[in-house]
Amino acid sequence: MIFKEKYEQELMELLIEANAISFGDYTLKTGRQSPFFIHSGAFDNGRELNILAKCYAAAIRHKFCRRHIDVIFGPAYKGIALASAVAMATDTLYGDVIRYSSNRDPKDHGEKGDVLGSEIRDGDRVLIVDDVLTSGTSIYEAVEFLDKHADVEILGAIVAIDRCERSEYNSSLSARVQVGRGCGFSIAPILIMPDIVRYLHGSDIIDEATAMRIAKYYDMYEPETGIPAPTRNI
Repeated sequence: MIFKEKYEQELMELLIEANAISFGDYTLKTGRQSPFFIHSGAFDNGRELNILAKCYAAAIRHKFCRRHIDVIFGPAYKGIALASAVAMATDTLYGDVIRYSSNRDPKDHGEKGDVLGSEIRDGDRVLIVDDVLTSGTSIYEAVEFLDKHADVEILGAIVAIDRCERSEYNSSLSARVQVGRGCGFSIAPILIMPDIVRYLHGSDIIDEATAMRIAKYYDMYEPETGIPAPTRNI
C-alpha cells in the first residue's frame, strides 16, 4: 500500500478529481522544463478547498501533534486562502483555535501594514503552510517576513506535495533538506512526487511514455543522495 494515512489517500484522490496534476511540457519558476505540473489553484470551490484543508489539518495533527501552534502562516498569494481554510479545519476537526496570517502588499490606509489576518507577535509559535515545494523560495521568503515582524519560533513548514528535486544551490541535497537546514526546521510533505507517480503509473493518466519522460527529468534533477527517482522502483 502506497499511502499509509487516510489523509494521504484523500489528498491523492482530490488531486485527480480536481485535475490538479497534469502531464505535458511546463516551464517552472526555476526555469526547469518539467513533464508534470501541480496546480493547487485547481481547488477552486468550497468543497475541494474544504477537503484540502482537512487533509492539511489531519497531517498537522499527525506530524506536529506535540507542538502548540499559535499561528498558521500562508505565503501570498495561494497561501492566503490556504492558511485561513486550514485554521478553520483545525477548529472544526479538533477544536484547536489557531490564528492565521499571511503577507500582503503594504497598505497606507485603514489598518495599514503588510499583514493579512492576525498580527505576528513576539513569542508566537508559527507553522508555515504552502502548496508545492520545488525550490523552497516561498518558505525562505516567509521566514524573512516573519523575522522582520516579531521574535517568533517557527516550528516548521508543511506542504501538500514535495516534488523531490535537487536544490538549486546544492546538487547533492533535495530542496526540502536544503531549505530545512538553511531555515533550521523540518519541512513535512503530505505527499511526495515519487509516491504519486507510483500510484498513477499504468493508469490513463501516466502511461509508459509519460513515465519515461518523468524518469529522464529526474535523471537531470534527482538529488545525488536521498530520495530515489519516482519511476526507478515501480
